[in-house]
Amino acid sequence: MRVLQSVAACVAMLVATAGSARAGFITASATIDLNAAITGNSWTGYAHPLDTPVQVVSGDTVTINIDFLPGQVLTWESDGYFSPFLMLEGYPGPITVPSQDGTFSWSNLTASLSGLTQGTQFPASQFDDGSSGFVHLGPGLLLGNDSVTRTFTGATVTFDATWTDGDPFREYATVGFMFPATLFDGHVSFTEATPVPEPSSLALLCIGVAGIGAARRRRREKQQG
Repeated sequence: MRVLQSVAACVAMLVATAGSARAGFITASATIDLNAAITGNSWTGYAHPLDTPVQVVSGDTVTINIDFLPGQVLTWESDGYFSPFLMLEGYPGPITVPSQDGTFSWSNLTASLSGLTQGTQFPASQFDDGSSGFVHLGPGLLLGNDSVTRTFTGATVTFDATWTDGDPFREYATVGFMFPATLFDGHVSFTEATPVPEPSSLALLCIGVAGIGAARRRRREKQQG
């Protein structure tokens, strides 16, 4: 009996150690086309695919990187919340593993906007710890909602994730819940820069135009001769 108890204790210790060793740094990245995400002046897109699905274990530090397509710039009046929610694999259809739907908490939250040209970064007073549940992972009802007009090209959010129920790991494949908890709630608009030709492309174009001009001159000379 003592041997069995010792073996059970060792197994429990190994499992706990393995879970502790697994906890680390997870990065979830998504590149979003604002043409598809915005309708009128509202963010209507959701379940934006991650570049690569991620698996998160309780205790992991999670970083969510959101970028817009090159040349796209978002202007957001911040009259609603920024809700960077990772969504369980399968969303918005049936969740692939229903037991992964559970509560969670976040701590050590930070967030920043990249390419910021108007407005301010989120104030530190918005970086509170909290908890939530359902099919998402990420801070809710904290960032934004301060009516500061911000213009930027992307966002990064980092937090420590923990949970005590459900599966020991959870798999996420998309980012962005549906209305009203969209990525950027409130009034939004965007601009899209016209691509500028690279110097090499411009040089090829000039050579082509010059070649056409030379061919026309030779044709005229033959006709005149």
